[in-house]
Amino acid sequence: MELDCKKADEIALFRYGVIAAAMHMCRGERRKYFRDLSEKELEVPHYGLKKYMPATFRNWIKAYRNGGFKNLRPSARSDAGVSKK
Repeated sequence: MELDCKKADEIALFRYGVIAAAMHMCRGERRKYFRDLSEKELEVPHYGLKKYMPATFRNWIKAYRNGGFKNLRPSARSDAGVSKK
């Protein structure tokens, strides 16, 4: 199931909000910030409460730096619509 543009943009905006402050921190501050965030459940639009690993936040920063806001949008799963059996 593919997310519509509005939902994808809301999730991208959430992700940007999480990483925005960290993009201007030094590495040690950013590491602590992400570690602290990973211990909390975050309210994600259209998904509800969710916990993330620090590596996920680092990947979001990398994606944003490589392609801007559009790279923060969730992508469709490669196995979407395929039965597991």
